[in-house]
Amino acid sequence: MSISKLYISLFQDPDWPIEAVPVFTKKDLSTAIKADTSLICKTTIYDIDILDIDMIIDHADEIYLLEDSYPPDSQGLKNWETFQLLNKLADRNVANAIIIRDYITPGLNMLHATRSTDESILWTAGCSFTAGIGVDWEQRYGYLLAEKLGMPEVSLSRGGSSIGWSADQILRSDIRSGDTVVWGLTDTTRVDLNDNFSLKSCPGNQYFTNVHKEKQYWNIDYFGSLSQEVSTARSVLQVINYCSKIGVKLVLANLLNITIMPIVLHNYKNTIDLTTEEYLDLGTDNDHPGPKQHRHYANEIYNFIEGNNNG
Repeated sequence: MSISKLYISLFQDPDWPIEAVPVFTKKDLSTAIKADTSLICKTTIYDIDILDIDMIIDHADEIYLLEDSYPPDSQGLKNWETFQLLNKLADRNVANAIIIRDYITPGLNMLHATRSTDESILWTAGCSFTAGIGVDWEQRYGYLLAEKLGMPEVSLSRGGSSIGWSADQILRSDIRSGDTVVWGLTDTTRVDLNDNFSLKSCPGNQYFTNVHKEKQYWNIDYFGSLSQEVSTARSVLQVINYCSKIGVKLVLANLLNITIMPIVLHNYKNTIDLTTEEYLDLGTDNDHPGPKQHRHYANEIYNFIEGNNNG
């Protein structure tokens, strides 16, 4: 006989909605499959061996997944096994597995902003400096630069974001030939963490205070390590190659990085170094650049672009 109904949970100790025969070991599975009568069974991703998933699914007439959302990282979930299980359950048209699968993809495809016109666009990317933390939206260097260039602006910038986050946004956005990309490079000691299947960056100096211990996947030796520097530099080189291939003008405005980037980019002509030890003024948070500094950034980048156009 077969298993008439199989309830599966992604949690170790769920609240089962019905009395059911536990299938928590290989012996349980064998017994259930060989039973003389049809059984209602239950199991969890923590109990079923990944090699036995096909067997238990094949012997179940109806399958129900208890959860309709992916459990948080704090549950210590076995992601490798869980993704395989969800894929197999979705193929069997298990409703909650389909809901979870369809939730994952939009998060992975998240874009901070999207194209607003078919005209040539100025795309600005970067961290809080480009996002304009501490100044009004119209005081940001991206807004001022767009006005000088006579182009609409789309800002792919977010406070605290990493170089890898910005690179990802640039590479997946609808950037077209004739557009201009100005990327305000930040420091390299930032990491990206899962946030509901999107990525949220964390500066290195906030990692051990702002990130829960169970999500601290890197130890202190990683920050500023050669592995992190090289990985970050590779992200920049990917964007350079991409923009070159599609005919987009890319300007790398180094706002914060004083480590590997000046070395990596020494032969790239569209790089302008705007690092400084002291800002002309500060924003309302008394930490980030203020309106005068943003005007300085806009003027310097504009003159740089115009000089390259006429040079």
